[in-house]
Amino acid sequence: MDLTSPQHNHLQNELIRELERQEGEKEAEQTVAEIMRRRFFPAVITHKAWEGFHFAGHEIRITEATDCYGAVVWPSALVLCYFLETNSKRYNLVDKNVIEIGAGTGLVSIVASLLGALVTATDLPELLGNLQHNVLQNTKLKCKHQPRVKELSWGIDLEKNFPRFRGSSRDSCTHEARRS
Repeated sequence: MDLTSPQHNHLQNELIRELERQEGEKEAEQTVAEIMRRRFFPAVITHKAWEGFHFAGHEIRITEATDCYGAVVWPSALVLCYFLETNSKRYNLVDKNVIEIGAGTGLVSIVASLLGALVTATDLPELLGNLQHNVLQNTKLKCKHQPRVKELSWGIDLEKNFPRFRGSSRDSCTHEARRS
């Protein structure tokens, strides 16, 4: 794929807008350039569309689908992956529990897993096949903790799919936070 394509330019412009909200204009442009250098495409066109990224010291290949909203890599996912990687000493994810709600292609879950987190990637039932494929392809035998992929249709069967642990200190902390 041509890196000067309209799709590439659109992604680059979206990244710049996202980062300008967080940083100064010059810093945002430098950060976007760094993020875009981490992105690559297959040298040979195949029957399966994918994009590649370099994060957490690994080459990550993400299979996308254009026929569904949740099966593309969004600019915000690239920004978050970059943030997690470049701030990994400040925000150490090793052995931390992470749940990604609406994981889509799974890129953020994959990067968090590669950085040592205990990850649960969730999304709608129709996206789980592609999500599971991406997660397994990019994390198997590469992570301290193998990430889990679970269905989450917001508000449906939450107690069944994500039971609460009664009496744990974690539940107590959540309960205390709600009261204050």
